[in-house]
Amino acid sequence: MNIEENRLRTFVDWPTNAAVSADRIAKAGFYYSGVGLEVQCFLCGIKISEWNYGDQAVTRHRQAAPDCPFVLNPSSTCNIPLLPASVNDRDLSSSSSSVEQAQSDNATEYQCFLSTAVRSDDPQRQYKTLRQRLESFATWPISNIVSPEKLAKAGFYYLQQADLVECVFCRGIILQWELGDDPEKEHRTHFPSCDFYIRRNNEDDIEDIIKLTNVKLMPGSTTDLKDLGIQTHSVPRRLKHATYEGRLRTFEGWPVDLRQTPEMLAIAGFYYVGTEDQVRCFHCDGGLRNWELTDDPWVEHAKWFPKCGFVNIVQGPEFIKECVDSRPPLDLAIVADMCNRASLDRPIASETSEISDSNTEEILEVSPATHPTVSTSPQLFNDAFYEDMLRCEPAMAALEIGLHVEGVKKALRKRVEETGAPHDSADQLIADVLRNQAMDEDARENERENVQEECTNSTQSCGTSDTEDKVLQKTNTNSEVSDSLAEENRRLKEARLCKICMDREIAVVFLPCGHLATCVHCAPSLTYCPICRQEIRATMMITN
Repeated sequence: MNIEENRLRTFVDWPTNAAVSADRIAKAGFYYSGVGLEVQCFLCGIKISEWNYGDQAVTRHRQAAPDCPFVLNPSSTCNIPLLPASVNDRDLSSSSSSVEQAQSDNATEYQCFLSTAVRSDDPQRQYKTLRQRLESFATWPISNIVSPEKLAKAGFYYLQQADLVECVFCRGIILQWELGDDPEKEHRTHFPSCDFYIRRNNEDDIEDIIKLTNVKLMPGSTTDLKDLGIQTHSVPRRLKHATYEGRLRTFEGWPVDLRQTPEMLAIAGFYYVGTEDQVRCFHCDGGLRNWELTDDPWVEHAKWFPKCGFVNIVQGPEFIKECVDSRPPLDLAIVADMCNRASLDRPIASETSEISDSNTEEILEVSPATHPTVSTSPQLFNDAFYEDMLRCEPAMAALEIGLHVEGVKKALRKRVEETGAPHDSADQLIADVLRNQAMDEDARENERENVQEECTNSTQSCGTSDTEDKVLQKTNTNSEVSDSLAEENRRLKEARLCKICMDREIAVVFLPCGHLATCVHCAPSLTYCPICRQEIRATMMITN
């Protein structure tokens, strides 16, 4: 039952009116026991028999069995997912018959072929270029039916058995070629999710493209990749702490008197090293200690390790810039003294010092933040003025408790425009931010009610039907349309879920393959795209 497709097949008798769909439950690691609504995890054996509307299958799994390896890190288990944009290594396709017919009528023969076929363990490296693939066709037996050149151009290499060829990227296999078959057309027909043909013209240049530090947009103009929202992808330094659940488990013995909870630190990428209040980032390996009451894990992470790939992809460059700008000026003598004391201190101290040797240069490169002075002169009431006000004590206090920066900025602007003076205290500012949020929510709620009222009035104005039969027919039609829309809405929501945690929405594009598959929290821990298994060289965030 480690194969998702096999788990899904057990749901043939799953109630159609169940609160949670079978495909989502199977994706979360469960198979159907056939009794009521009871399902069981294929790995840890936990059973769940009650499901409610709105339940997230993965969340229920995590709550019932927090130690299950599938919950902690699905990609490290024996689970074989059923991803819509990839194919199983054992998938067979025939150009002269359907996939189902090929697998059912001649499965034994095809499996015999595969057992003697010469399949590459890493085809993307061994057969990445057109020339490499073409060389594999030296003993191709049916050049008079399909030419090796066309097969190689379509992304295939020869498996050295019968007429079996395999795609370098999706690993789909095609056989039984007939006269007139077009390799590229067959490739698209049987493996439509493979993106090889999209990038086939650039296959020899992918390495060079990714290595570019800037991109030419128009003759005479260039821009940095970061300006386009693209950042180089780096592999986590501590893979065993790549998941939130895994990091959370390390906080046994964490000081209970600290405001920073294990949940706050784990979500910010930190794991506990087991000594005092020292934590390290799983991705950049940066260490922090001596936490103070007002310290926010995300802010401190971005402030002292602004080049961390995890912070960059989750929080974004604007957040990092704000945090770096709020950092106090560094005294080189103090930095040197801290480094010397860290090296003379116990071993763990040098690894978790707030300013480690590996990050000293990085910190010193950042210009010290300036402390703004508030003025009520009208000509200073511009965007730069309000950006500076965010560094004042009331604004910093509001941001530290988790209020959104745009909400704080809006409250600051409104206060100055109405009174000509900034807030006297953090309490005033926080109260204004919360009041504005409540007003905005009320406005949105009123807008929704107005829209619903307009729809109701519009429906009523259409008039009533003349006969009961017409009313019943209209009701049935509306019901069918409603069910169809609900199903379509469910499918759209399913498609937007992260393929790793299956909980949050997808938000990261992997380059160069271009697949959109994971949320911002799961992307930094990956080395290869979960859909096509191509190495991730860069990432780009998308916004809703």
